[in-house]
Order: sequence, then C-alpha cells, then structure tokens
Amino acid sequence: MVQLYRRISFWLGLLGLLWVVVPALLSWWWTPYDAMMIQEDKRLLTPRVEHLLGTDLLGRDLLSRMMVAGRTALVIAFGAVSLAFGIGFLLVVMSVVWARWLGFFARVVMDFILIFPTILFALVMIVIWGNGLGAMILLLGIAMSPRFLKVMIATIHEQQGLEYLAVAQSLGKRGWHLLVYHYLPALWQPMIHTVVTALAMVILSEASLSFLGLGVMPPNPSWGYALSEAKQYFFSYPHLAYAPLLFMMTAILSLNLLGYAFSQEQG
Repeated sequence: MVQLYRRISFWLGLLGLLWVVVPALLSWWWTPYDAMMIQEDKRLLTPRVEHLLGTDLLGRDLLSRMMVAGRTALVIAFGAVSLAFGIGFLLVVMSVVWARWLGFFARVVMDFILIFPTILFALVMIVIWGNGLGAMILLLGIAMSPRFLKVMIATIHEQQGLEYLAVAQSLGKRGWHLLVYHYLPALWQPMIHTVVTALAMVILSEASLSFLGLGVMPPNPSWGYALSEAKQYFFSYPHLAYAPLLFMMTAILSLNLLGYAFSQEQG
C-alpha cells in the first residue's frame, strides 16, 4: 500500500474525483442558484462571472444543475455498486458455507446476465420496473453483480490451491472459518479495484440511459440528459455540452485512474 501513494495515477485520480464529489456533496446544502429555478430573461447565457458555466434553455444555472446532477450520479453509483457487492458476497457465502449447488445455480444465472451488455440489460429492466431513482439503482446493481461474483470466485479458487489452506482444511476447518479467516483477507484488494471500476461503469451507464431519455427524468438534473438537450445546440451554444461533459468525464477518468493504480498495487 505504501507504493500506492507514490503513483501519479492515484493522486491524479483522487484529485479529479474530489473535484466532482465535493461540489456534489455540497449541493445537499448549497448551490449558487436554485437548480430548478427558471429565468426566461437569462436563457442560453454563455459562461460569465454570474454564471460560471452559463445557463441552459430555460435560464437555469448550469453549475448548480451539474452539482445536483453529480449528487444524483453518486447516489445511483454507490447504491448500485453496494447492491452488486451484496449480491455477489451473498452468492459466495452460499457457495462456501451453505449448499454448493445453490452457488452453482447462482453462477449460471450470473453468467446469463453477463452475456447481455449492461445497457441492453438495463433497457429490458426499465420496461419492467420503470426508470425512477430506486429502479435505476436496482437494475444497475443487478447488472453489475456478475462482475463482483466472478472476481470473488476467482480469488477463492486461487486460495484453494495454496498450501496453508490445505493445512487448515486438514485440521477440520470448514465453512465460516475458511470464509472469515482465509478468503475475506484475500478478497479486499481485488474488491477495491472492482468497486472503483464498477463506479465508473455505473456512472457511464446511467448517463447513457439518461441521454436516451430512459434514466433520471426531468426536471431532475442529469449529466446524460443535459447532453441530450445540448446536442442540437452544440455548434451555436457549445457550453451546454461542455458543462456535463466536464463533470462526467472527470468522474469517469478519475475513477479509472484510481482503478489502474489499485490494479498496479495488486499486481
């Protein structure tokens, strides 16, 4: 872990992520303007001192809306990744502690989900559950869960080939003991990398769905929907697209840099 703090990718990723996360968290208590406030006399203003990122089609302050959109993206990302981790861990417990056939059946279901691209799977689930905030967390969490299960199972299989685990099993250690004292300590490093990269994937997936009009719906701000609104004005009012792109790409690139740093540390 000491080497991690010497990697430029770690610090660039951390600083970039803070640049997005701090305004998003701050938006719970304060934004420069009301993100929902329509000002007809201030439509499509370019960036200036009063409105650092300009205003949108309805005169709403883009910086305020991007801050609130970041908050929404973080809620969905952390909610979906937490759910995905929980599903994966539960299935691992089923495989290691309870009945192995349950774990095998669960892996078959996860493989079936993994066949479909995340966006395609999400589109199918939206038809069933709708596209509210809770539904987005649920469907993206389920879509991401196979990745967590795959990493956990692969790590456990690696551990099962080690001599110290064979010694523990020869001493009669089974189930919960192996999980808590042998498997879990080996899981934390690959899990950090998986969590970080999954956060980036969820943010991109949510933005893609919102861009298509299937994610977070107006008047709630969303990076993806803001891009969708901006596409027909890109050449005349490019600041409409620059604002959501700035926040979204900074978040995704920063998370990928952190994921790379953690993978290098693991390797």
